[in-house]
Amino acid sequence: MRFFTLILLLLGLFAQGQFDSLKCGTVFKGSYADNYFNNNEQRLVTAPSLPDVNRTLIVTPWIVLDSLYQPGVSEAAIQSQITTVNSKLAPINLSLTICEFRYIENYRYDLFVNATEEDELTTLYNEPNTINMYFVQVIVDMPLAAGYAYMPGGKDVIVITKGGLSAMPHEVGHFLGLPHTFEGGNELVERTDCYNTGDGFCDTEADPYNSSNSGALDANCNYKGQPAKDSNGDWYVPPVTNIMSYWGCECEETDFTFEQLNKIADVVLNIRNYLW
Repeated sequence: MRFFTLILLLLGLFAQGQFDSLKCGTVFKGSYADNYFNNNEQRLVTAPSLPDVNRTLIVTPWIVLDSLYQPGVSEAAIQSQITTVNSKLAPINLSLTICEFRYIENYRYDLFVNATEEDELTTLYNEPNTINMYFVQVIVDMPLAAGYAYMPGGKDVIVITKGGLSAMPHEVGHFLGLPHTFEGGNELVERTDCYNTGDGFCDTEADPYNSSNSGALDANCNYKGQPAKDSNGDWYVPPVTNIMSYWGCECEETDFTFEQLNKIADVVLNIRNYLW
Protein backbone atom coordinates (compact mmCIF):
# COMPACT_ATOMS: atom_id res chain seq x y z
CA MET A 1 0.00 0.00 0.00
CA ARG A 2 2.82 2.42 0.85
CA PHE A 3 4.51 1.75 -2.49
CA PHE A 4 1.27 2.30 -4.43
CA THR A 5 0.62 5.54 -2.55
CA LEU A 6 4.14 6.74 -3.30
CA ILE A 7 3.78 6.03 -7.04
CA LEU A 8 0.54 8.00 -7.16
CA LEU A 9 2.20 10.90 -5.35
CA LEU A 10 5.17 10.98 -7.72
CA LEU A 11 2.93 10.72 -10.80
CA GLY A 12 0.99 13.69 -9.50
CA LEU A 13 4.17 15.69 -9.13
CA PHE A 14 5.24 14.85 -12.69
CA ALA A 15 1.84 15.95 -13.97
CA GLN A 16 2.16 19.26 -12.16
CA GLY A 17 5.64 19.84 -13.58
CA GLN A 18 7.16 20.09 -10.09
CA PHE A 19 9.60 17.19 -10.26
CA ASP A 20 12.42 19.32 -11.70
CA SER A 21 15.24 18.50 -9.27
CA LEU A 22 15.92 17.09 -5.86
CA LYS A 23 16.06 19.60 -3.03
CA CYS A 24 17.10 19.71 0.60
CA GLY A 25 14.68 18.64 3.31
CA THR A 26 16.60 20.14 6.24
CA VAL A 27 14.51 22.49 8.37
CA PHE A 28 16.33 25.29 10.15
CA LYS A 29 14.80 24.89 13.60
CA GLY A 30 15.57 24.08 17.22
CA SER A 31 17.44 26.03 19.88
CA TYR A 32 20.47 26.47 17.62
CA ALA A 33 18.34 28.06 14.90
CA ASP A 34 16.34 30.13 17.40
CA ASN A 35 19.51 31.82 18.65
CA TYR A 36 21.39 31.95 15.38
CA PHE A 37 20.47 35.41 14.10
CA ASN A 38 20.40 36.87 17.63
CA ASN A 39 24.05 36.13 18.34
CA ASN A 40 26.37 37.66 15.77
CA GLU A 41 29.49 36.62 17.67
CA GLN A 42 28.69 32.92 17.27
CA ARG A 43 29.57 33.11 13.59
CA LEU A 44 33.15 34.24 14.35
CA VAL A 45 33.04 36.63 11.41
CA THR A 46 36.05 38.62 12.70
CA ALA A 47 38.41 35.65 13.02
CA PRO A 48 41.69 36.64 11.29
CA SER A 49 42.49 33.14 10.04
CA LEU A 50 40.98 29.70 9.76
CA PRO A 51 41.46 27.47 12.81
CA ASP A 52 43.24 24.14 12.72
CA VAL A 53 40.55 21.76 13.96
CA ASN A 54 42.82 18.71 13.54
CA ARG A 55 40.01 16.19 13.90
CA THR A 56 38.60 13.24 12.01
CA LEU A 57 34.94 12.41 12.63
CA ILE A 58 33.61 8.88 12.22
CA VAL A 59 30.70 8.29 9.83
CA THR A 60 28.53 5.20 10.31
CA PRO A 61 26.80 4.57 6.97
CA TRP A 62 23.58 2.53 7.12
CA ILE A 63 22.44 1.25 3.72
CA VAL A 64 18.84 0.02 3.66
CA LEU A 65 18.36 -2.95 1.31
CA ASP A 66 15.41 -2.94 -1.09
CA SER A 67 12.72 -5.62 -1.45
CA LEU A 68 15.12 -7.75 -3.52
CA TYR A 69 17.80 -7.34 -0.84
CA GLN A 70 19.88 -5.15 -3.11
CA PRO A 71 21.64 -2.04 -1.75
CA GLY A 72 20.78 0.26 -4.65
CA VAL A 73 23.96 2.22 -4.01
CA SER A 74 27.61 1.23 -3.94
CA GLU A 75 30.07 1.64 -1.13
CA ALA A 76 32.47 3.19 -3.64
CA ALA A 77 29.95 5.88 -4.58
CA ILE A 78 29.39 6.78 -0.94
CA GLN A 79 33.14 6.84 -0.26
CA SER A 80 33.60 9.11 -3.29
CA GLN A 81 31.22 11.67 -1.77
CA ILE A 82 32.99 11.43 1.60
CA THR A 83 36.20 12.25 -0.27
CA THR A 84 34.48 15.26 -1.83
CA VAL A 85 33.29 16.45 1.58
CA ASN A 86 36.82 16.10 2.95
CA SER A 87 38.21 18.24 0.15
CA LYS A 88 35.79 21.02 1.18
CA LEU A 89 36.74 20.73 4.88
CA ALA A 90 40.49 20.48 4.29
CA PRO A 91 41.17 24.21 4.92
CA ILE A 92 40.34 23.70 8.62
CA ASN A 93 42.02 20.28 8.85
CA LEU A 94 38.72 18.48 9.42
CA SER A 95 37.76 15.21 7.74
CA LEU A 96 35.24 12.37 7.84
CA THR A 97 36.09 8.69 7.78
CA ILE A 98 34.09 5.48 7.41
CA CYS A 99 35.06 2.60 9.68
CA GLU A 100 32.46 0.08 8.51
CA PHE A 101 29.53 -0.05 6.11
CA ARG A 102 26.42 -1.51 7.68
CA TYR A 103 23.29 -2.91 6.02
CA ILE A 104 19.68 -2.90 7.18
CA GLU A 105 17.74 -5.86 5.81
CA ASN A 106 14.24 -4.63 6.63
CA TYR A 107 13.31 -3.27 3.19
CA ARG A 108 10.25 -1.38 4.39
CA TYR A 109 12.65 1.30 5.64
CA ASP A 110 13.82 1.84 2.05
CA LEU A 111 10.61 3.86 1.48
CA PHE A 112 11.47 6.13 4.33
CA VAL A 113 8.68 7.98 6.14
CA ASN A 114 10.50 10.55 8.21
CA ALA A 115 8.33 10.73 11.32
CA THR A 116 7.87 6.96 11.58
CA GLU A 117 11.02 5.28 10.30
CA GLU A 118 13.45 7.76 11.78
CA ASP A 119 12.50 7.09 15.39
CA GLU A 120 12.63 3.35 14.81
CA LEU A 121 15.93 3.41 12.98
CA THR A 122 17.69 5.69 15.40
CA THR A 123 16.54 3.53 18.30
CA LEU A 124 17.56 0.26 16.67
CA TYR A 125 20.70 1.19 14.82
CA ASN A 126 22.30 4.51 15.74
CA GLU A 127 25.96 4.27 16.67
CA PRO A 128 26.59 6.75 19.53
CA ASN A 129 29.03 9.63 19.06
CA THR A 130 29.29 9.12 15.29
CA ILE A 131 27.59 10.71 12.29
CA ASN A 132 24.89 8.20 11.36
CA MET A 133 24.11 8.44 7.64
CA TYR A 134 21.08 6.48 6.44
CA PHE A 135 20.81 5.75 2.70
CA VAL A 136 17.26 5.09 1.48
CA GLN A 137 15.43 4.96 -1.85
CA VAL A 138 13.12 7.87 -1.19
CA ILE A 139 11.90 10.02 1.69
CA VAL A 140 8.16 9.51 1.29
CA ASP A 141 6.98 12.63 3.12
CA MET A 142 9.66 14.73 1.35
CA PRO A 143 9.48 13.25 -2.19
CA LEU A 144 11.47 16.11 -3.74
CA ALA A 145 14.26 15.95 -1.17
CA ALA A 146 17.68 14.43 -1.78
CA GLY A 147 18.16 14.30 1.97
CA TYR A 148 18.10 16.16 5.24
CA ALA A 149 20.20 16.60 8.36
CA TYR A 150 19.80 17.73 11.94
CA MET A 151 21.28 21.04 12.99
CA PRO A 152 23.62 21.16 16.05
CA GLY A 153 21.76 20.19 19.21
CA GLY A 154 19.66 17.67 17.26
CA LYS A 155 20.15 14.01 16.45
CA ASP A 156 23.44 12.75 15.05
CA VAL A 157 21.61 11.79 11.86
CA ILE A 158 21.82 12.58 8.17
CA VAL A 159 19.40 10.90 5.72
CA ILE A 160 20.37 10.80 2.04
CA THR A 161 18.54 9.22 -0.88
CA LYS A 162 20.46 6.73 -3.00
CA GLY A 163 19.88 8.89 -6.06
CA GLY A 164 20.89 12.08 -4.29
CA LEU A 165 24.42 11.30 -3.09
CA SER A 166 25.76 14.59 -4.47
CA ALA A 167 23.76 16.34 -1.74
CA MET A 168 26.11 14.96 0.92
CA PRO A 169 28.37 18.06 1.20
CA HIS A 170 25.28 20.26 1.54
CA GLU A 171 23.72 18.07 4.25
CA VAL A 172 27.02 17.78 6.13
CA GLY A 173 27.14 21.59 6.04
CA HIS A 174 23.75 21.70 7.79
CA PHE A 175 24.82 19.04 10.30
CA LEU A 176 27.83 21.20 11.16
CA GLY A 177 25.81 24.36 11.67
CA LEU A 178 25.31 26.11 8.33
CA PRO A 179 21.92 27.43 7.15
CA HIS A 180 20.92 27.93 3.54
CA THR A 181 22.37 31.07 1.99
CA PHE A 182 18.85 32.53 1.80
CA GLU A 183 17.61 31.29 5.19
CA GLY A 184 17.10 34.66 6.88
CA GLY A 185 15.32 36.41 4.03
CA ASN A 186 16.46 38.75 1.26
CA GLU A 187 19.76 40.42 2.04
CA LEU A 188 20.89 43.73 0.56
CA VAL A 189 23.41 43.34 -2.25
CA GLU A 190 25.81 45.66 -0.38
CA ARG A 191 25.49 43.27 2.59
CA THR A 192 25.12 46.05 5.17
CA ASP A 193 22.51 43.82 6.86
CA CYS A 194 24.50 40.61 6.51
CA TYR A 195 24.46 39.75 10.23
CA ASN A 196 20.72 39.18 10.46
CA THR A 197 19.56 38.29 6.95
CA GLY A 198 20.57 35.71 4.35
CA ASP A 199 22.76 33.16 6.11
CA GLY A 200 24.22 35.57 8.65
CA PHE A 201 27.62 35.55 6.96
CA CYS A 202 29.08 38.60 5.31
CA ASP A 203 31.26 36.82 2.76
CA THR A 204 28.40 35.08 0.96
CA GLU A 205 26.61 37.15 -1.66
CA ALA A 206 23.00 38.20 -1.13
CA ASP A 207 20.76 35.35 -2.26
CA PRO A 208 17.20 36.10 -3.47
CA TYR A 209 16.34 32.40 -3.94
CA ASN A 210 12.70 31.40 -3.51
CA SER A 211 10.51 28.61 -4.84
CA SER A 212 9.30 30.69 -7.78
CA ASN A 213 12.74 31.55 -9.21
CA SER A 214 14.47 28.19 -8.76
CA GLY A 215 15.13 27.85 -12.49
CA ALA A 216 16.44 31.36 -12.98
CA LEU A 217 20.00 30.62 -14.12
CA ASP A 218 21.14 30.66 -17.73
CA ALA A 219 23.58 28.17 -19.25
CA ASN A 220 26.51 30.16 -17.84
CA CYS A 221 25.08 30.23 -14.31
CA ASN A 222 24.06 33.88 -14.53
CA TYR A 223 21.02 34.83 -12.45
CA LYS A 224 18.01 35.87 -14.55
CA GLY A 225 15.25 35.65 -11.95
CA GLN A 226 12.97 37.94 -9.99
CA PRO A 227 13.51 39.91 -7.90
CA ALA A 228 16.39 41.10 -10.06
CA LYS A 229 17.19 43.99 -7.71
CA ASP A 230 17.13 44.49 -3.96
CA SER A 231 15.19 47.22 -2.16
CA ASN A 232 18.02 49.69 -2.85
CA GLY A 233 17.87 49.01 -6.59
CA ASP A 234 21.11 47.02 -6.71
CA TRP A 235 21.34 43.98 -8.98
CA TYR A 236 21.48 40.56 -7.36
CA VAL A 237 24.46 38.33 -8.16
CA PRO A 238 23.67 35.35 -5.90
CA PRO A 239 26.21 32.77 -4.63
CA VAL A 240 25.28 30.18 -7.24
CA THR A 241 28.33 27.99 -6.54
CA ASN A 242 28.15 28.04 -2.76
CA ILE A 243 27.57 24.58 -1.26
CA MET A 244 24.77 25.89 0.96
CA SER A 245 22.87 27.62 -1.84
CA TYR A 246 19.96 26.02 -3.66
CA TRP A 247 21.05 26.87 -7.18
CA GLY A 248 22.91 23.65 -7.92
CA CYS A 249 25.20 25.39 -10.36
CA GLU A 250 27.91 23.12 -11.72
CA CYS A 251 29.60 25.69 -13.91
CA GLU A 252 32.28 26.28 -11.29
CA GLU A 253 33.74 24.44 -8.31
CA THR A 254 31.54 24.69 -5.23
CA ASP A 255 32.99 25.49 -1.82
CA PHE A 256 32.39 26.81 1.67
CA THR A 257 33.48 30.39 2.38
CA PHE A 258 35.96 31.58 5.02
CA GLU A 259 33.20 32.48 7.48
CA GLN A 260 31.26 29.28 6.83
CA LEU A 261 34.39 27.24 7.59
CA ASN A 262 34.92 29.23 10.79
CA LYS A 263 31.39 28.39 11.86
CA ILE A 264 31.89 24.70 11.10
CA ALA A 265 35.06 24.72 13.21
CA ASP A 266 33.19 26.40 16.06
CA VAL A 267 30.46 23.75 15.97
CA VAL A 268 32.91 20.84 15.88
CA LEU A 269 35.00 22.20 18.74
CA ASN A 270 32.23 23.54 20.98
CA ILE A 271 28.83 21.99 20.18
CA ARG A 272 29.30 18.62 18.47
CA ASN A 273 32.60 18.12 20.29
CA TYR A 274 31.41 14.72 21.60
CA LEU A 275 31.73 13.17 18.13
CA TRP A 276 34.60 10.70 17.71
